[in-house]
Amino acid sequence: MARTLSFLLLGLSLLFPATTVHAQVWSLVWSDEFDVDGLPDPARWSYDVGGGGWGNNELQFYTENDPDNARVENGLLVIEAHKESFQGNAYTSARLVSREKGDWTYGRIEARARVPGGRGTWPAIWMLATDGIYGNGDWPDTGEIDIMEHVGFDPDRVHGTIHNHKYNGQLGTQKGGSLFLPTATTDFHVYAIEWSPEQIDFSVDGTIYFRYFNEHRGWQTWPFDRPFHLILNLAIGGDWGGQQGIDDTIFPVRLEVDYVRVYENTNLPQVAFTPPEPVAPGQRLTLAAEASIAQGSIDHVAFLQGDGVLGTVSTPPYTLDVDNVQPGCYRVAARAVDAQGWFTRTPASDLQIGAGDCPQAPYLMAPHPVPGTIEAEYFDLGGPGVGYLDLDTQNQGQGIRTDEGVDIESTADDGGGYNIGWTAAREWLAYTIDVQETGLYTLQARVASPQSGNRFRIEVDGVPVSEDVEVPDTGDWQAWATATAEGIALTEGLHTLKFRFLTGGFNLNHLTLTREQPTGTETGDQPGRPVRLEVYPNPSRQTSRVVLDLPEPGPVALVLYDVAGRRVRTLLEGHLPAGQQEIPMPATGLSPGLYLVRLNAAHHHETRAWLYLGN
Repeated sequence: MARTLSFLLLGLSLLFPATTVHAQVWSLVWSDEFDVDGLPDPARWSYDVGGGGWGNNELQFYTENDPDNARVENGLLVIEAHKESFQGNAYTSARLVSREKGDWTYGRIEARARVPGGRGTWPAIWMLATDGIYGNGDWPDTGEIDIMEHVGFDPDRVHGTIHNHKYNGQLGTQKGGSLFLPTATTDFHVYAIEWSPEQIDFSVDGTIYFRYFNEHRGWQTWPFDRPFHLILNLAIGGDWGGQQGIDDTIFPVRLEVDYVRVYENTNLPQVAFTPPEPVAPGQRLTLAAEASIAQGSIDHVAFLQGDGVLGTVSTPPYTLDVDNVQPGCYRVAARAVDAQGWFTRTPASDLQIGAGDCPQAPYLMAPHPVPGTIEAEYFDLGGPGVGYLDLDTQNQGQGIRTDEGVDIESTADDGGGYNIGWTAAREWLAYTIDVQETGLYTLQARVASPQSGNRFRIEVDGVPVSEDVEVPDTGDWQAWATATAEGIALTEGLHTLKFRFLTGGFNLNHLTLTREQPTGTETGDQPGRPVRLEVYPNPSRQTSRVVLDLPEPGPVALVLYDVAGRRVRTLLEGHLPAGQQEIPMPATGLSPGLYLVRLNAAHHHETRAWLYLGN
């Protein structure tokens, strides 16, 4: 029963057209026709028992196996409320639940029912999540679907509503609609939802009066991808039902249900995927699938590696090219999706690129290109100690990659998807990257944390390339901001980038690497001839030389930095004439590694990478 105080009322003029075409073909999978007199069928129904208000200040006590409150007679389920003192409550009633006897994800759920009249009544046909994996593990984070609610003080109107983390009655942000139905208390009506991966339609006697759409912003707005169970109950009083008091002359009152039926959609996309032949590392891999549907149309086919989307194709032929595939052991599949989000996925096929044991490999088969964005959940394959280090072995977020130890959950950040959570100091994530051009890069990490003092560091090929980066206090685990590390030196080619959590206590959504000011002139009144800056030999095991060619005279500073951005030594500082100069760069006292030579002149700023191999 919704914890609500107010509803969005939709008039008849706003009803969805009755001619809406549905591609679903419904097949009955569960029902109760209530054709055997006595107590409700224990194979289908259990009871929620007790008083205490049920979170809404309701006044009834829900009993168990009491035919005065719940029984089947004359082909109807009768839930009857009585005015009687019991266990400190002034009324008794019943609340039937199908939990673990009837639980479903998606489908058509309908009940033909007649609701009672009279001030103070609050009957409902509704659904709650059977498991509690999202957010706080309870209402509202795990979701609620109110197929039908009715309050006796407003007898000519019925309501349908959803609740979740973002939209719920506690915040006054619940999403719902209502329908003017003057025969709700005198006639039987069919109250139904049609629930797909993309939306939930609420209807009465086939007339849709409210739709809730999947916003694709994570469990916070769509926890409705898990099993839910049915609840049938008749409450008395409460925050909503008792707003105008209770008329004690109406008792006993009853909610009557003719039947409850649950259907599944059998008009699902058909998809066939032929496992590809292996190719040599670094080559192009082509994936292909065939997809069709009996009624409706295919929206797209997605090609998958594990839980990651390699790419989607909207029109046949459904083929996808993956360039620069790396050595590794992969599990590839295809998923066909129709226009309403119904989908079918093929079994995964094993594919090994390269010979030998399964090495560390990029999750999406190809390295992450830099510049570009790396989704945090797509850390490398290889398992603990190779692709990641997580201090617990369970994926507490239960988002994707649930067989691995990294905690991944749906994110409420812009763009949806997933984020890494439940982080701890010393944990890390590894990513195979392909740097397109040598230079300095800025890394922007999308982070969220309700506290300050958290830090991370970036490493490349085992060498720190950033200072410790502070994570801001964003106020909430799903309030997102950007933490920035500048001056990250990267050389062209394949590398392993490691995101190291120096503290826990923050979530990570994605990393974006952008190249800083390209080499060449940058600002000011630019002379016609660019500056020239070269280092040779490069790489070297001894002293190198810097060749500098200036288009005009002026002040010059030439500084050597390590890859963490720390100044190592000043090679030159002073006024130079125009033309070519050679400046020696001795290696004395240097440790082997990557260094950066930085030129700052009046109108020019240049950076060159230098690799010192040691003696």
